[in-house]
Amino acid sequence: MTVASVPILPPRGYDVGVRCFLGLRRFAQEAGLPYDRLQRWRVNGPYWVPPPVVTVGRWPGWTLPMIQTWAPIVLAGAGPVPPKWRWPEPTIDAADTVTMCRRHGIAHAGLWLRVSRGEIPRPDVWVDDKPGWITR
Repeated sequence: MTVASVPILPPRGYDVGVRCFLGLRRFAQEAGLPYDRLQRWRVNGPYWVPPPVVTVGRWPGWTLPMIQTWAPIVLAGAGPVPPKWRWPEPTIDAADTVTMCRRHGIAHAGLWLRVSRGEIPRPDVWVDDKPGWITR
């Protein structure tokens, strides 16, 4: 059996134009809140947490400017959301690595090998360290 050398991620220069988003844990860090509290607020309130801009599989992602302007001051369901926090719906859905592997019938290492060869396009978005492909 031969072992193939598979690049895990392409060099940074190749990912020009890829958009990176922050996951809920990074959202909590940037907002200065405990992760579990922000997670609870997102689901049950009492404070309004903006919807994610993108989802990669089941992982939500937000932009850094949105996180930096957000503050836990608007009560959920209490009135209109400030315009600077609104994002057009629906959220951008992107396929994660598991979905891409199933779609192409390959293993995880095979996915990145085919990406490096150009047979599968490079990821369009990243949420923290999770790549996502926007399916059209």
